[in-house]
Amino acid sequence: MAGFDLVTAPSIEPITLADFKAHQRVGHSEEDDLIDSYIAAARSACEATLKMSLLYTTWRYRIDFCFPWEIRLPIGPLRTVSGLSIQYVDDAGATQTLATSVYQVSLGDTGVIRPAYGETWPATRPQMDAVTVTFKAGEASAADLRPAIVDAVRLETANRYEHRESQVVGTSSSQITSLSARNLLTPFIRP
Repeated sequence: MAGFDLVTAPSIEPITLADFKAHQRVGHSEEDDLIDSYIAAARSACEATLKMSLLYTTWRYRIDFCFPWEIRLPIGPLRTVSGLSIQYVDDAGATQTLATSVYQVSLGDTGVIRPAYGETWPATRPQMDAVTVTFKAGEASAADLRPAIVDAVRLETANRYEHRESQVVGTSSSQITSLSARNLLTPFIRP
């Protein structure tokens, strides 16, 4: 069925353990593994809000039946064609890799792939997952991220560290969320 899947998670995070510990004034190392997991969870939550990858993440986008006129990647930003490949199932049922000369790529917050001038998409077998696009979305390093997004990850990590339960005793049953982090992310949310 059409959709997209995580192939490789980012190898770095928007904030480091040392950065977070300095921010929260944590002077011990007993919870370092826990804090690392909170940083990864905060990044993931911010990515879900933004509908984008923050740092280089490899994705696989699957399309049913045939090539569309243009392929709009469901998650961005697409900053490089490095690692981008398009495979399809031909009429005989064999998986083929499309030559890079057959298509053009528009980099940006939304990556777009279209046939190159004078080219057309090849015929595919009309089946589920007939076309598969593997690509890398996100920025190359944390230094390339907008400072507000890095701050949002830091605040969301702090929120998770300070409020380890989903609810606070003695308050309404609403969940603890970092409104400050959401406010920082709002201008960058993809439509």
